[in-house]
Amino acid sequence: METQPPLSFWQKNKLVLKSFFIGFLILALLIPTFFIMYLVTDREQRRKEVVQEVSSKWAGSQTVTGPFWQCRIMNSKRVSIM
Repeated sequence: METQPPLSFWQKNKLVLKSFFIGFLILALLIPTFFIMYLVTDREQRRKEVVQEVSSKWAGSQTVTGPFWQCRIMNSKRVSIM
């Protein structure tokens, strides 16, 4: 009978090491995702601020004064039967 050489540390724990490596890659790839999420949130907030600032400078409150003439409009439809 042939005796097999003893397994090395890497061969014994191959699955565990691969799992840790995949977990590390997932965590490493989450960092850019958080940067992008922060950038999108920051730009949304800046957009709201700019819209409010432009609206306050260009479109102030408006007051309509003067006489009003109210005219009622009636829509009627004629139907002819042949």
